[in-house]
Amino acid sequence: MLQIIYSILGIVSLIYFIMLAIYVGLTNTFTYFWLIFGIISMLLAILNERIIIVWTKMHYILKGSVIAIVSISIILIVIVLGIIINSGNNKPKNKADYVIVLGAQVKKTIPSYNLATRLDKACEYAKKNKKTKFL
Repeated sequence: MLQIIYSILGIVSLIYFIMLAIYVGLTNTFTYFWLIFGIISMLLAILNERIIIVWTKMHYILKGSVIAIVSISIILIVIVLGIIINSGNNKPKNKADYVIVLGAQVKKTIPSYNLATRLDKACEYAKKNKKTKFL
């Protein structure tokens, strides 16, 4: 069962990496996360039986520690992602004194997809809020 889950995760991650590479390009370094995650998932699918053998031979205190660390990590990741997603949906307040536009990669004279999107949003905001200063 785990082998199937790892395989599906790996395939979906690799497909997502390919889609991001085509749509956004390889200028965004986070795109490579999906490649690495897909490869690790596929390796886990291949090594699934060996992992189970090692797990059954582990001392119960070590097993509990591994489960606790993984569980806490997953909970923290879900909380942080929830905060990020929730904050990303917030609409900016009008008439701000200052706006800071975060940077991103520029290759030669071409901004990355992320930077171009940020700059487009900043321009939209600037048109509606003439007195706001941008950094």
